[in-house]
Amino acid sequence: MNTALVSDEILNGKPASVLDAMLRMEENGYSFENYKPLSDDCMFLWHKDTNRILLVKVTDGGYSVEFPEGYEEIEINDSLIGPSNAFQTLYLVDIGTDKESVESLLSGEDAVVVDQNGAPAQRALENATESKPLTVDLSAISDNAAVVRYLSSVAAIVNGTFEDPLPLEYVTLKLPETVNVEGSIWVPIGDSLKSPFAGSVVGAEGGTTISGLNSEGYIGPMDKALVLASGQVGVTYGFIGAMSSGTVKNITLTDVKIDMSASGVEMGGLIGLINGQESVAAEYAGAIVIENCQVGTKDDGSYVKGQSKVGGIVGAIEPAARQSVLIQNCTNYAAVTATSTGNNVRAGGIVGAWLVADGGGDEFDEQKMIECVNYGAVSAQNFAAGLCAHLYCGYHGPVTVYFEGCQSNGTVTVTSGEKTGGHLVAYWFESQNIVVEDCSVNGTTIVDVGKEGWLIGGGSDSSSSATLTIIVEGVTKVVTNKEKILETWKGVGA
Repeated sequence: MNTALVSDEILNGKPASVLDAMLRMEENGYSFENYKPLSDDCMFLWHKDTNRILLVKVTDGGYSVEFPEGYEEIEINDSLIGPSNAFQTLYLVDIGTDKESVESLLSGEDAVVVDQNGAPAQRALENATESKPLTVDLSAISDNAAVVRYLSSVAAIVNGTFEDPLPLEYVTLKLPETVNVEGSIWVPIGDSLKSPFAGSVVGAEGGTTISGLNSEGYIGPMDKALVLASGQVGVTYGFIGAMSSGTVKNITLTDVKIDMSASGVEMGGLIGLINGQESVAAEYAGAIVIENCQVGTKDDGSYVKGQSKVGGIVGAIEPAARQSVLIQNCTNYAAVTATSTGNNVRAGGIVGAWLVADGGGDEFDEQKMIECVNYGAVSAQNFAAGLCAHLYCGYHGPVTVYFEGCQSNGTVTVTSGEKTGGHLVAYWFESQNIVVEDCSVNGTTIVDVGKEGWLIGGGSDSSSSATLTIIVEGVTKVVTNKEKILETWKGVGA
């Protein structure tokens, strides 16, 4: 790796960031799959000033390090080791969270874990089964710091910080009414599609407010970085980074400040990536339900920034075949910005990019966004939308996606000036049917194709079988010619 970096530096100069170094190493033949150290308790670190990758032994679960033989000549003391300084971790270990304390917290006699019958359970989360699911009832903990520490411990289990990743598919996290994560380096629960969370997170009955979510200081795991087809390289991020299935409901995030303009892809305020396709998650690809959630509040200045596939609620959705998706009663106030340039840069007020899975016409054929509202300003070079920036093909098609009772009330800006923005969808690709029922743009009900605002931007004309159905108070109009739909609804940018 260092040979590749030295050779590249001669030609192109030093990398500007850890992810820039990653991309250069990939271009020189190194797969991200091979970056994880094989030695126990070790991790790779990149030193910006010397442009070198070091294998470092981590002690005490924090930033105290011992250099393996052959690396002692580079003098770096503990005070220099941190995400804001020159010595950057390729995998950020949550300081203060070591394996022993995590195991004690999750399985000890004082663990706040109950089974489905409400009886105390003195066993670790990873022992939950389909017949014996567990609920972690954090509402019983009055100390906010203890709640944050517990959530961080769960993240360590899911992310594979100490052992192999565990999706905790039979675990439900029940939150108290308020959680303050301000001042923490928030490591998301499920830090990549290689280590997704498959359980559920449920807020209090009257809703849970999580305040202060901030990406400052977070550097994701190098060996789990995503490489998009459009060329961006980065890590996923959100309160939950990656999920394969499960339910998230009754949660409001306030004072959200997520800015990973140079290092993030597939990012959302609530969830970065929902992906039920990866082999590690395929076994747990049940339904996906996001309900009664909100990102930002009016005038609180919340924002979510990343390279591409950025959404106020969810960055990207890529379900498995026959996997249903329901996003219901979700609201976004955060400004959503895709910062990269080039083709396929996407930002959506609710969802950045959505692969609409094929349900085969049975009970799994449910891909729905119901009563969702965007108030946030959405901006991208090419594909920006109030609700969903990019809808793309299912597995066998045609597939139907439903927008019911949704509102687009924010500004939508396409910085290139191209006609590829839309209050409903920015880009519509391949074989899908769209049903728009009782939806509105800036307070005006959508009643017909080509009327009441620009709704769909550019799109692919590869399918002549797609239909657009508009329903207003029970009155239905169906348009079957996709080329006509796209021509009539062509976006005008902003």
